[in-house]
Amino acid sequence: VTVMTFGSLPEANNPLRDERVRQAFSMSMDRKAWIDAFYNVSNFEKDGLTVQTRWNSALPLDFPGYWLDPQGKEFGPNAKYYERNIDEAKKLMSAAGFGSGLSIKSNRITTNAIGDLYRHAEAMEGMALDSGFKIAVNAVDYGTDYVPKIRDANGQYVLQSTTKPDGK
Repeated sequence: VTVMTFGSLPEANNPLRDERVRQAFSMSMDRKAWIDAFYNVSNFEKDGLTVQTRWNSALPLDFPGYWLDPQGKEFGPNAKYYERNIDEAKKLMSAAGFGSGLSIKSNRITTNAIGDLYRHAEAMEGMALDSGFKIAVNAVDYGTDYVPKIRDANGQYVLQSTTKPDGK
């Protein structure tokens, strides 16, 4: 599972507290391209195999009966934040006071402790560059940093975390 999470420390200068920044980050993602790049969907379909894909929302897709499809009508008006729209993302960034960009750090496991899931994060962060995010990687060790200080910290961190390999 690859997700993007944002810490929730109530620091006044935490730009990620502004929902427009989080929405802009989401709108910078090309979920269809990301899925195709990592799961080879277009080649399977070219060979005649139907591939069903789904997008995570605030509630991951593996919660049947509770998860709503961001591509479906039931999701409502916030579905627009799940579509790639760089122009709108830049407008949101500007409205939030970051028209010239925003530098953030990404807590990322860069060792082989979780396989190559860090590549998923690299792709997401690369897409965010188009909306004005300037991302510096903060390499974290899975056992000594990620588990106790991010995964098990109940959101008590400021930096974003880009991989969540064990679904916790």
